[in-house]
Amino acid sequence: MTWSSVSQVTPPSSGSGVMAVNIARNKIAVFGGSSNTGGILDLPSNTWTTMSTTDAPTARHGHALAYAKGRVIVYGGEDGSGVVDDLKTYDVQTDTWTDHANTLGARKSHTYQVTDNKLFIFGGIDDSGDYVNQFKALNLHDFTTENLTTDVSVMSGVRNSAWIGSIGDRNFGHRNNHSGDSIGLILWGGTNDGTSLISNGVIYKPETY
Repeated sequence: MTWSSVSQVTPPSSGSGVMAVNIARNKIAVFGGSSNTGGILDLPSNTWTTMSTTDAPTARHGHALAYAKGRVIVYGGEDGSGVVDDLKTYDVQTDTWTDHANTLGARKSHTYQVTDNKLFIFGGIDDSGDYVNQFKALNLHDFTTENLTTDVSVMSGVRNSAWIGSIGDRNFGHRNNHSGDSIGLILWGGTNDGTSLISNGVIYKPETY
């Protein structure tokens, strides 16, 4: 095993809060941190392609960064104005950002996973600073939101910064990268007050499976 340096020629934003997601074989998208300049790294050539900043999300941290159907998804997080609720997608082919109306609510430090053309979102901290236990699914075809049942007795109350993964035949456990068939999700750990750590997990299985 060897380490090699990532190119510093036209790199994206840096600093605390940068997120990355695999978008194709040997390609990674990066967004967040000190500015709203994102980038796509081609691993074989070790070169960056700068993502357009026109209509791009604001610089932020604690956001969701996912990928599905040729689009990079940015949702929520905290920018200079506070915790935000905006949802934007970046089309990799056209280098354009699109804003999507949504009812997900403002939150940061949430747990998320893309599977079966849905973005599943759980927990986080809202714009009042409260920890939430909302479990929602965003349909990536029409960007409608479904509120999923949350049994607090099972979920051990509110939590953020938890780990979530898909349970499927072809892929398991890689946060926000699974896009194949799934039989459910597993949620593990996190914190419910910023200091107390949760050492348990639950399995969610949609009724349709």
